[in-house]
Amino acid sequence: MISCRIGAVAALSFVLAACGDATDADLFGSPPASGATDASSVPGRDGAAVDAGVDGARANDAASADTSVPDTSVPDTSVPAARVACGMQLSCNVPPDVCCRSIVNQQYQYTCTGSPSKCANPGDVVIACAQPKDCPNAGDACCLDINQQNYPTATSCKPSAQCQTQIARPLCDPNAPNICPNGWSCQLSSQTLPGYYFCR
Repeated sequence: MISCRIGAVAALSFVLAACGDATDADLFGSPPASGATDASSVPGRDGAAVDAGVDGARANDAASADTSVPDTSVPDTSVPAARVACGMQLSCNVPPDVCCRSIVNQQYQYTCTGSPSKCANPGDVVIACAQPKDCPNAGDACCLDINQQNYPTATSCKPSAQCQTQIARPLCDPNAPNICPNGWSCQLSSQTLPGYYFCR
């Protein structure tokens, strides 16, 4: 019995001696080097990867769910061009063009031009309309402006109330109901603007 106890004490002494030479590092594994991290143990790393995947999937689902492009076009409210009589043989798209009556070799010449500024020589007449239906606004008059020497200077669309004087006369259509104010009638011009009808 005594020999058994002696054997046990000897064995225990041997184990303690072996453990005495071991360090904490030997028992529990080498500690990580200073500044190093274990990616698997960093809180949130795996969670962030999962979240990123979910967010990416949601973005892809949202993109594939509606691939239509919204219609942001603006309705075209521009006024279509009118075909305005330009002399006896021509007609011009107004806008963008205007009819220009000029005097060449003592003869009237009618041309379609892209800008009123190209019809600015002495004696030129810019013809932007020839009758009321050429005006985009209902109720406007196609008005012939006449200077103090009784020469025409231009035709343009303006409110009817501004086209009822001796130097501002409405152009008219002899085949339409009479629109002439002040007891005037629609008559063919033989001198002021030959070939056109205006109220007088």
